[in-house]
Amino acid sequence: MEEFSSEFKDDLAHLLRFYTSTSGDAEGKLADVKDRMKTGQSKLYYVTGESLSAVKMMPALEKFKSKGIEVLYLTEPLDELTIE
Repeated sequence: MEEFSSEFKDDLAHLLRFYTSTSGDAEGKLADVKDRMKTGQSKLYYVTGESLSAVKMMPALEKFKSKGIEVLYLTEPLDELTIE
């Protein structure tokens, strides 16, 4: 699995869709999230949880929202593996 992951990761990345702290009810492309990163932001941030409604309620998101930083919502079991 690791060999597949590293070999095809870049080829498959354009297929990934995620909800984010700014996307509302629509999923967006990972590439678009990267394009919207703030100047000087070197990392993508994410939060994991059982459901979209659960991650939207996490108190830790307020700090990122106040700084205008978009956060990926990872709610599916494979989501974490796809962004490593």
